[in-house]
Amino acid sequence: MQAGQKVSFDGTQYYTVNSDSIQLEDGHSYILVKAWAIHAARDVTAPVHLTRLECVGAFDVRRDNSFEASGYCNHWDRDGHKWVGHWWNNSKMDAARYEVFTGDGKYAGATGGGTSKCNWLKTGAVGSLVCELTGTIELK
Repeated sequence: MQAGQKVSFDGTQYYTVNSDSIQLEDGHSYILVKAWAIHAARDVTAPVHLTRLECVGAFDVRRDNSFEASGYCNHWDRDGHKWVGHWWNNSKMDAARYEVFTGDGKYAGATGGGTSKCNWLKTGAVGSLVCELTGTIELK
């Protein structure tokens, strides 16, 4: 990867999720999550294939099932270089959004982002999730 290069981040992420739900009032919960994932790029020769993720975030879920959520994920590529992504979603959005927030090594000064559509495979305190991502990372 080299400066100015745009790298596709299209692919699938497979998550294990730990969560802790805090009841704020009847029908209103605040859920703290910590998640770990592997990113399987559509192009298996891409430098972002098999990126390892560690994420934290929070969901504010209301009685009517509306929600707001946001958090951050560290992404380590196979060379050990890292970028941090900020993600957010709410019940009015068709897909979650993410953006490159900061990075080190080859990701220092990188920008980019995209969308993510996720489906729960298993819910609960220990769950699993799969997400389909589209987007790019542009190196500086």
